[in-house]
Amino acid sequence: MKLNGVWLICSAVVVAGALSGCGSSGGASSSNAALSSSAALPQALAEGGCTRPDSGRISCPSGANLSDANLSKANLDGANLSGANLSGADLSGADLDGANLSGANLSGANLSGADQDGANLSGANLSDANLSKANLDGADLSGADLSGADLSGADVDGANLSGADLSGADLSGTDLDGADLSGANLSGANLSKAGLEGANLTGANLSGVKWGNTMCPDGTLTDTGC
Repeated sequence: MKLNGVWLICSAVVVAGALSGCGSSGGASSSNAALSSSAALPQALAEGGCTRPDSGRISCPSGANLSDANLSKANLDGANLSGANLSGADLSGADLDGANLSGANLSGANLSGADQDGANLSGANLSDANLSKANLDGADLSGADLSGADLSGADVDGANLSGADLSGADLSGTDLDGADLSGANLSGANLSKAGLEGANLTGANLSGVKWGNTMCPDGTLTDTGC
């Protein structure tokens, strides 16, 4: 179609009586560029000021308010959510592989069944969060606050939990094989049926831990402590 001497290329999709996907033959219109940055973004992320740049990976401004957001089963692979407020958010079943959640507030968030393979959660607040059966394989949780969190049945194989606060956390049936728990606070944690083979417990606080058919770093089972 030619308008005012300029050829327009349209997608032939009509929405509310207007043609969408139009632009000059010289390139995409600025309005389309703006639309592409938020294409397919969950509403909660768009409202929080998050965008999807040309890289295709979601990026949110530091301190973005996403509290109580419904992000269940959302694709947040490689997303930048550092410093975001995700307290009380529903992230159950979400794909957070390689996501940057360093310093994020995830207190009380539901991350059950979430895939966080290789995610950066260093310094994050995950107190009382539900991480049951979550995949945290190789994740960086150094210095994270996981006090009172539910990690039962989670895969935390090879994760960095050095200096993390896991006091009162439910780690029953959790795979912690090869995890770095040096200097971690595990006081009062439930480690029954947990796997700690090859884990580093140097300097960890194990006072009041609940043991029971727990596999120690040396591969032996214990009911009394590693």
